[in-house]
Amino acid sequence: RLRVESWAREFDNLLSDPAGLQTFTEFLKKEFSHENIYFWCMCEKYRMTTDSIERRTIAKGIVERHLDTGALEPVNVDSIARSSAQESLHLDDENQVLDINMFIAPQKQIYNLMKFDSYGRFLKSDLYNTCLTADLKGKKLPLPGLDRMERELFTGVQKHNA
Repeated sequence: RLRVESWAREFDNLLSDPAGLQTFTEFLKKEFSHENIYFWCMCEKYRMTTDSIERRTIAKGIVERHLDTGALEPVNVDSIARSSAQESLHLDDENQVLDINMFIAPQKQIYNLMKFDSYGRFLKSDLYNTCLTADLKGKKLPLPGLDRMERELFTGVQKHNA
């Protein structure tokens, strides 16, 4: 079976394939909604991190970057999911052990937003069709370059999804 073709069969195939994740991110950038995939990846990284200090650092980054009022790249989640994650963090209690499922609700909301909204448009996009054509011809996929932040983000996720 062809790699790119599998992206159209199942949204999770797209997210678990490094090239799929990279291509979908590029598509979301063009739609000005890349914060969704960044948020989803950070939540995956948080969930899979076992070190409590590293997990706290990731959690703070998620809240500050995506969930706080005035966040740099806010995501569209309901106020219950947003405030639940914010309250769970208790930034002043550094000794608190953070719940591994702290971001499950907002992550699921963003996953569904991407799956039922962006994913359909992605499969109809020139970007997807260019990749599919290259794959059908046995050529290298025309993948965009990753910036440093994306490399770090995707490495953490891909390690666990591979």
